[in-house]
Amino acid sequence: MCGYMLPRLTAFPYGGVVVKAGLRPRRGLGAVVALAAACLIGSQTPVTAHAAAPQQGGVTLDLHGGLHTFGGAVIDTTGAPWWPAWDIARSLSVLPDGSGGWVLDGLGGIHAFGTAPAITATSYWGSWDIARALVVTPDETGAYVLDAYGGVHATGTAPALPGAPYFGWDIARGLEVHYDGGGIPDGGWVLDGYGGVHAFGAAPAFTSPAYYAGFSVWRQIHMPASGSLYIVGQYGIVSGVASGLAPAWSGYADWGGADVIRDEVLLDPTFTPFSMQPASVNAIEAFRIAHTASVGMVARPECNVPRSVLKPGKEIVVSLACQELNAFENGQLVIRTYVTTGKPILPTPPGHYSVLRKQHPFLMRSSWAYGTIGWYAPSWVQWV
Repeated sequence: MCGYMLPRLTAFPYGGVVVKAGLRPRRGLGAVVALAAACLIGSQTPVTAHAAAPQQGGVTLDLHGGLHTFGGAVIDTTGAPWWPAWDIARSLSVLPDGSGGWVLDGLGGIHAFGTAPAITATSYWGSWDIARALVVTPDETGAYVLDAYGGVHATGTAPALPGAPYFGWDIARGLEVHYDGGGIPDGGWVLDGYGGVHAFGAAPAFTSPAYYAGFSVWRQIHMPASGSLYIVGQYGIVSGVASGLAPAWSGYADWGGADVIRDEVLLDPTFTPFSMQPASVNAIEAFRIAHTASVGMVARPECNVPRSVLKPGKEIVVSLACQELNAFENGQLVIRTYVTTGKPILPTPPGHYSVLRKQHPFLMRSSWAYGTIGWYAPSWVQWV
């Protein structure tokens, strides 16, 4: 399972936050954002296998697997995975007392660290980056893995959780499990990328704190032992589903407008006095742009992209000059994202095309001989 892991680099302290070599979070520029809060769920009292008091503060997971603490949290990261130069870390689960935890990679591998026991994944997708979220049961003998289409896969002693929404396309992002009074899983919540919180089983329904249709900016959903449900977005932005979220943020740092953060676990979000998340100005602005593109996107004459089109339904405009895909729905620009259209010697000719089929994922293979000017190494891409 772990044969593909690259060597883990040595951790060192940087600005009060534990940082793995090669990734240094940028401090906030003094601005803060009032994002949040969550709600106390009455009977939700999962059992725990650790008697020690829960840690305060939290832990940030970066795209390479680096673990960065804040708020006074002390975490045993012995044996934690580390994938330098590979964006593959997806989800984090931490024991309440900080003695260890688990990292989920995008292929479905579950990697224990500290004193956390190993959990063998029963669903593993090899070279397909489709695993999105991990929830470990309180007895630490089972877990649930959410795939990007909405499938919830039980492993170890975890019982099956029927009733979870299945979207059938890459939009499922986060998973949290609801437990009955005896600590038995009986439902949960699935977070979609737009911010929708979908309850199933015995889990109570909640209204999303921030829903942005057409913009996949949310990544994870968590509920600590205190019962405060919250969601994590791109650039590390945290938002509560109701009220009551008050973690210790001292020492928190992000990477500004760089999309580095993959998960944030708040170990005890009941800290007093209350303080807002000290997200950096650049992170706040990057997140705002990411979810307001339909309002803020403007015509780009340098890319030959209009602000709107007259045709009803769906239309895609690909800019060869800017290497961008612009998707319109009923005349309005709803998505703008980067694409690759080929090297200058292998250009995509301008013209009008129809989408006949889609493949996800897809292994790009060069038809040119190795060593020739048109050859490139085989590369996996998300969509063709």
